[in-house]
Amino acid sequence: MKQWWTRRELIAARLPGLSSAAAVSRCAVTMNWAENPEKYRRNAGSASGTYEVHYTLLPRKARDAIAAKEAMARINNAPVNESCEQIGYKHDAASNAIERSELDARMAILSAIENYQNSANCSFSKALVVVSHQYNTGEFKIATWVKDAIPSFKKSAVYNWRSAMKNGDFSALASTRKLSRAQTGVLEVAHSGAVKQFILGLIAKQPHLSCKPIRAAVIAKFGECFELVVRSGEVKTVACPPLRTFQHHIKAWKQEHANELLRLTNPDKYKGSVRMVAAGGASANIHRLNQLWEIDASPADVMTTEGRWHIYACVDVFSRRALVLVTQTPRADAVGVLIRDAIAKWGVPEAVKTDNGSDFVAKQTERLFAALGIEVLTCDAYSPEQKPHVERFIGTWQRGFAELLPGYVGHSVADRSVIESRRKFSDRLGTSDAEIFAVDLSPQELQEASTQWVETVYEHNRHGALGCTPFTKAQQYTGSIKTVGETALNVLLAPIASGNGIRTVTKSGIRCNNEHYLIGNVMVGERVFCRQDPRDLGKLFVFSDDGEQFLGHAFAPVLAGLDPVKTIAHVRKMQKALEEEQITSMRRQMRKIGPRDVLNAVLEQGQSNITAFPKPSETHSTPMLSAAGEVTKLTQPELPDGLDDVMAQIKAELDSEAVQPVQPEQPAQPSKTPRQSRPSTAANTRPIKAESQFDRYRRALALEKRISAGDPLSEADARWLAGYREGAEYKSMKIMADEFGESFLEG
Repeated sequence: MKQWWTRRELIAARLPGLSSAAAVSRCAVTMNWAENPEKYRRNAGSASGTYEVHYTLLPRKARDAIAAKEAMARINNAPVNESCEQIGYKHDAASNAIERSELDARMAILSAIENYQNSANCSFSKALVVVSHQYNTGEFKIATWVKDAIPSFKKSAVYNWRSAMKNGDFSALASTRKLSRAQTGVLEVAHSGAVKQFILGLIAKQPHLSCKPIRAAVIAKFGECFELVVRSGEVKTVACPPLRTFQHHIKAWKQEHANELLRLTNPDKYKGSVRMVAAGGASANIHRLNQLWEIDASPADVMTTEGRWHIYACVDVFSRRALVLVTQTPRADAVGVLIRDAIAKWGVPEAVKTDNGSDFVAKQTERLFAALGIEVLTCDAYSPEQKPHVERFIGTWQRGFAELLPGYVGHSVADRSVIESRRKFSDRLGTSDAEIFAVDLSPQELQEASTQWVETVYEHNRHGALGCTPFTKAQQYTGSIKTVGETALNVLLAPIASGNGIRTVTKSGIRCNNEHYLIGNVMVGERVFCRQDPRDLGKLFVFSDDGEQFLGHAFAPVLAGLDPVKTIAHVRKMQKALEEEQITSMRRQMRKIGPRDVLNAVLEQGQSNITAFPKPSETHSTPMLSAAGEVTKLTQPELPDGLDDVMAQIKAELDSEAVQPVQPEQPAQPSKTPRQSRPSTAANTRPIKAESQFDRYRRALALEKRISAGDPLSEADARWLAGYREGAEYKSMKIMADEFGESFLEG
């Protein structure tokens, strides 16, 4: 066997459990390769300095696969037609081709079995089982010349080969007449073996057929006469053998091909009883308590007073401890109860292995395992052998415990018929199943009896694979276990409300189970996640919609025994207080927002977003435009340097002054005395100067100083100041005053 393996070679060999880089790394950590420097070293022949591991550090399953591959390779690499010369065997010319090839093939097979025996350090019988299984089932590709010489072989024939080889009787080892007499019958070789294959196909297709209809089917397909090739190569025609010959061959073939026929006719039984598993089985890499649990459900073979119920079983692979839960039907709620009981008793597991049942892949179950931080390992479809420990325990419960109970109905239809036949047909006529099977056990009593049997009988029986009892194995473990508070566990495992637990709070509360549950600290319109309190139908545990924040309890007044009027009033008071708290904050922000803040923000944003690309332009000119331009040059003399800014400021001030028109004189009113006449004065005819922007800003500053000094303002002044400060003039004047100082206001 190859002694040292690099990581690349292990992956290329596709050994069980080592088919990827991640799997090899995981195995290195699990098997503690680094702690064995004499068996885990740097590869001297590699420039990159990679590591190589000795095959003895590999898992047993991988070592067996390596040995099997090398055994098959030894068969394929066996020299063709050289064994006879090596052992000095003399043969006649007539049997040259057949005997030489069969002798080499048999010796190659024996050599492969012995090679596997030495590599795997096992017995010859175990090595024979592995090599014959891979050879006969075709799991490994065999050289064509070997397969042609010996298409398949029985284990009993190999012992004859081994005995002949030890005795030096190579003529017997090479003689097909002595060692393969059963393969020379008419049904064996007729039509080049097609008759035999057809009969095997019939047996696999319809195992209940007897030999008589099989013979009729063979005659219908191949005729009354068969063609076969004798040793000399001549084609010979023989009559179809009698029925007795069919019976003899079919009986022998059923024994010879028992595994193949079982695989075709009963795959489940083949997986459980024939198909090989790795050394150590499914518990090979389990080294800690609660490292892996296996759970499964099955109908109980016991009739209770409420019908036939189901059982859930949970098994800790490391210690083989078990726990049983009796439930009416398989459902996700029962899985939660099973896990809660197991965690409360054993602690939190690292991983749980289940099948693809709807109760195990339900969202409620997935949410439960995710919340607890438990890894879920799901078996492949129709592969119960991937969780063998819980399957074996359920079988032990059914056979070792259920058979002892009143109401036992049998493990199969045949068992049920035997139980029913204990009473005469006349006695059974018109009676119920409860009377026929003497049902006298309630589901609660079945649960209590199962728990007592597990704790007092099963866990204290010696387990062959452990070498001790499950109770002792668990007590010997010295590592730590994870625990969870009972209160938090009960809340986490509380039943989820229908509809995946999601509800929207309405003005009537939270609707669940045709009842309205009231909660005061959650606003109307919010989405929440609800769990039903298993101990109080009138209470809900309310969480945020993602389930990560507990919001409080919701109560159904009628179910909780509360006064509906007082409860509603209390909830309204709580909701009003919550609303007032939020409204106060909103009002505070409302007072800080001016009436034009949003408008100014929108306009400023729009102004900043307006960017026009320049367009190509050209000067448009006509004779009249040219003449007008000359006039402009004459009427606008050039100003000395420095006067442009002064003139611009003066013009701005003049434009801002609104001159009111002169009031026309009123016609003289007839008066009784000269005192009643009111002559016009200069004030009536002089234009009134409007208030400038500087005047308005000075006025605003004066009012602000009065406010700072604590002097009250009139309503008109306060209203004017508030409106003026919101305008653009005040803001621009304030910027210019901050920039140029008090001298700016003198303008």
